[in-house]
Amino acid sequence: MFKILVIDDDADLLFLGSTMLRQKGYDVFSLARPENIPEVLRSFQPDLILLDIKLGDRDGRDICFELKNNLVTKQIKVILYSAFPETSIDVLKYGADDFVLKPYDFKHLVTRIDHHLGMAAT
Repeated sequence: MFKILVIDDDADLLFLGSTMLRQKGYDVFSLARPENIPEVLRSFQPDLILLDIKLGDRDGRDICFELKNNLVTKQIKVILYSAFPETSIDVLKYGADDFVLKPYDFKHLVTRIDHHLGMAAT
Protein backbone atom coordinates (compact mmCIF):
# COMPACT_ATOMS: atom_id res chain seq x y z
CA MET A 1 0.00 0.00 0.00
CA PHE A 2 1.40 3.36 -1.04
CA LYS A 3 1.70 6.08 1.59
CA ILE A 4 0.65 9.66 0.86
CA LEU A 5 1.31 12.66 3.06
CA VAL A 6 -1.22 15.46 2.47
CA ILE A 7 -0.20 18.92 3.71
CA ASP A 8 -2.80 21.69 3.62
CA ASP A 9 -3.77 24.39 6.12
CA ASP A 10 -7.39 24.33 4.90
CA ALA A 11 -8.97 21.87 7.37
CA ASP A 12 -11.99 21.09 5.17
CA LEU A 13 -9.92 20.39 2.08
CA LEU A 14 -7.41 18.38 4.12
CA PHE A 15 -10.18 16.20 5.55
CA LEU A 16 -12.00 15.73 2.25
CA GLY A 17 -8.90 14.97 0.19
CA SER A 18 -7.47 12.59 2.79
CA THR A 19 -10.77 10.76 3.17
CA MET A 20 -11.16 10.30 -0.57
CA LEU A 21 -7.59 9.02 -0.94
CA ARG A 22 -8.13 6.52 1.88
CA GLN A 23 -11.23 5.27 0.08
CA LYS A 24 -9.04 4.68 -2.98
CA GLY A 25 -6.81 2.42 -0.88
CA TYR A 26 -3.92 4.71 -0.03
CA ASP A 27 -2.40 4.92 3.44
CA VAL A 28 -2.80 8.64 4.19
CA PHE A 29 -1.37 10.93 6.84
CA SER A 30 -2.85 14.45 7.03
CA LEU A 31 -0.85 17.41 8.20
CA ALA A 32 -2.18 20.93 8.72
CA ARG A 33 1.05 22.55 9.90
CA PRO A 34 4.34 22.39 8.00
CA GLU A 35 6.38 22.64 11.22
CA ASN A 36 5.78 18.93 11.85
CA ILE A 37 7.01 17.69 8.46
CA PRO A 38 10.41 16.36 9.61
CA GLU A 39 8.89 14.19 12.35
CA VAL A 40 6.15 12.87 10.08
CA LEU A 41 8.64 12.05 7.32
CA ARG A 42 10.71 9.98 9.75
CA SER A 43 7.78 8.08 11.21
CA PHE A 44 5.39 7.76 8.23
CA GLN A 45 7.90 7.58 5.33
CA PRO A 46 5.54 8.59 2.50
CA ASP A 47 5.94 7.57 -1.13
CA LEU A 48 4.32 10.80 -2.30
CA ILE A 49 3.49 14.20 -0.83
CA LEU A 50 0.52 16.35 -1.86
CA LEU A 51 1.58 19.83 -0.84
CA ASP A 52 -0.43 23.04 -0.96
CA ILE A 53 1.59 26.04 -2.11
CA LYS A 54 -0.10 28.59 0.16
CA LEU A 55 0.46 27.39 3.75
CA GLY A 56 -0.01 30.48 5.87
CA ASP A 57 3.46 31.88 6.47
CA ARG A 58 5.22 29.08 4.50
CA ASP A 59 5.40 28.55 0.77
CA GLY A 60 4.94 24.94 -0.35
CA ARG A 61 7.40 25.53 -3.19
CA ASP A 62 10.14 26.30 -0.68
CA ILE A 63 9.26 23.17 1.31
CA CYS A 64 9.40 21.14 -1.90
CA PHE A 65 12.81 22.62 -2.74
CA GLU A 66 14.11 21.66 0.70
CA LEU A 67 12.77 18.11 0.34
CA LYS A 68 14.22 17.65 -3.14
CA ASN A 69 17.64 18.93 -2.03
CA ASN A 70 17.88 16.57 0.93
CA LEU A 71 19.55 13.20 0.31
CA VAL A 72 17.07 11.44 2.60
CA THR A 73 13.88 12.85 1.03
CA LYS A 74 14.76 13.68 -2.58
CA GLN A 75 13.25 10.45 -3.94
CA ILE A 76 9.78 11.22 -2.52
CA LYS A 77 7.41 12.34 -5.27
CA VAL A 78 5.90 15.78 -4.63
CA ILE A 79 2.73 17.10 -6.25
CA LEU A 80 2.17 20.77 -5.51
CA TYR A 81 -1.32 22.21 -5.75
CA SER A 82 -2.87 25.64 -5.52
CA ALA A 83 -5.99 27.62 -6.33
CA PHE A 84 -3.76 30.23 -8.01
CA PRO A 85 -2.88 29.19 -11.59
CA GLU A 86 0.05 31.63 -11.76
CA THR A 87 1.88 29.60 -9.10
CA SER A 88 2.23 26.69 -11.55
CA ILE A 89 4.65 28.58 -13.79
CA ASP A 90 7.81 27.85 -11.84
CA VAL A 91 7.05 24.70 -9.81
CA LEU A 92 9.57 22.60 -11.74
CA LYS A 93 12.46 24.81 -10.66
CA TYR A 94 11.55 23.91 -7.07
CA GLY A 95 11.84 20.23 -7.92
CA ALA A 96 8.12 19.39 -7.93
CA ASP A 97 7.12 16.30 -9.85
CA ASP A 98 3.74 17.75 -10.82
CA PHE A 99 1.20 20.52 -10.25
CA VAL A 100 -2.58 20.29 -9.85
CA LEU A 101 -4.92 23.27 -9.86
CA LYS A 102 -7.54 23.57 -7.08
CA PRO A 103 -10.34 22.90 -6.96
CA TYR A 104 -9.11 19.66 -8.42
CA ASP A 105 -11.09 16.94 -10.08
CA PHE A 106 -10.50 13.95 -7.81
CA LYS A 107 -10.24 11.46 -10.69
CA HIS A 108 -7.57 13.64 -12.32
CA LEU A 109 -5.68 13.87 -9.03
CA VAL A 110 -5.73 10.09 -8.59
CA THR A 111 -4.53 9.66 -12.17
CA ARG A 112 -1.59 11.99 -11.50
CA ILE A 113 -0.80 10.20 -8.21
CA ASP A 114 -0.94 6.78 -9.86
CA HIS A 115 1.30 8.00 -12.67
CA HIS A 116 3.98 9.17 -10.25
CA LEU A 117 3.75 6.00 -8.19
CA GLY A 118 4.13 3.90 -11.34
CA MET A 119 0.63 2.43 -11.18
CA ALA A 120 -2.14 2.12 -13.72
CA ALA A 121 -5.03 4.48 -13.01
CA THR A 122 -7.64 2.93 -10.75
